[in-house]
Amino acid sequence: EHHQILAPLNLGESRVGALTSLVTMYPDFVKPVSRLISLYAHHSAGYLTDNGNLALSNNHKAFIKNVFGALQEAQNLGTPNFTPKVIAYQRGKEVFLASLRIYAATQGDEPLKASSIMGVIRDLEHFTVPTFPLTGQDVMALDVTGPRIGQALRDMEKWWLENGFPDRDTCLAELEKRF
Repeated sequence: EHHQILAPLNLGESRVGALTSLVTMYPDFVKPVSRLISLYAHHSAGYLTDNGNLALSNNHKAFIKNVFGALQEAQNLGTPNFTPKVIAYQRGKEVFLASLRIYAATQGDEPLKASSIMGVIRDLEHFTVPTFPLTGQDVMALDVTGPRIGQALRDMEKWWLENGFPDRDTCLAELEKRF
């Protein structure tokens, strides 16, 4: 059915296959913009967002750019650089899940990779993205002032991500050790 509708776009079998896989693997995942991304996943985000022939809202353009960024990170699957929960925190869970679903659908010739991706998706669907537990007030309570407050928060957030999202008390203890 998709083949006939999309034939005038001259997309090629692999791209139409990616869309068909996406719809087959995730029938409840019906965001039209995600389906559009699956057709053009081998291009850059700009190919879609800067295309004057497509009438996309600013929200759709931002979503496309975020999904394309997360798609690049999804390609690190199986490497130490691939930290799904951290990526979900940084990119947003829904954006990262969309990118993983699209990435899985584009792995037609690599079913083992698609299976691994689907395992990550299942794990993330049950993951609640935490909120960074520290604020500027916590840093200022240690007599830190000026631009050092922001730097301390960035450093602590990096530490928090690298250490698996420890709780507030653990973060406060680490912050006190540093100052």
